[in-house]
Amino acid sequence: MMNSKELFTIGQVVAPHGVRGELRVLPLTDFPERFIKTKHVYVCKDEKVQLRSVLQSRLHKNIVILKLDECETVEDAELLRGAKLKVNEAELVPLPPGHYYVHQICGLSVYTLEGERIGIVSDILETGANDVYVVSPDTEISSPRQILIPALKEVIKEIDLQGGKILIDPIPGLLER
Repeated sequence: MMNSKELFTIGQVVAPHGVRGELRVLPLTDFPERFIKTKHVYVCKDEKVQLRSVLQSRLHKNIVILKLDECETVEDAELLRGAKLKVNEAELVPLPPGHYYVHQICGLSVYTLEGERIGIVSDILETGANDVYVVSPDTEISSPRQILIPALKEVIKEIDLQGGKILIDPIPGLLER
């Protein structure tokens, strides 16, 4: 049985659709069209995780209409209301070079180009213009405050997923304590 912590949410069941067991799904992905090609999803509700086959899917306005195996009636569909639909990491849509998923960035250590350790990325804030990495100090750093680092090419010089680190060239005032 797959642990839901090893899975990535792509949608949430918001309501039944019709009387034949179809589901209205709110896509929680930047790629809602992914549902058209998805063959299986993990249905996660009330601490239970079930692998289900996707029999049919279509996009309708800002929602996905999905038909899963073992979901034949409106009552079956109602039981899935609120369930998260997830996939494993191998089924995530590949991103273009230089783009990363949140789970790939969170946990990376942040260093300046001079080698000074700043902390660890603990969260990512999505703003309208660019993402902002929230860097929390770890035990090696005396300052307890978080540092907000804009995810801009001028600041982020290298993201090394294999090495587990990000190199930054901080703009003036960014690291002032």
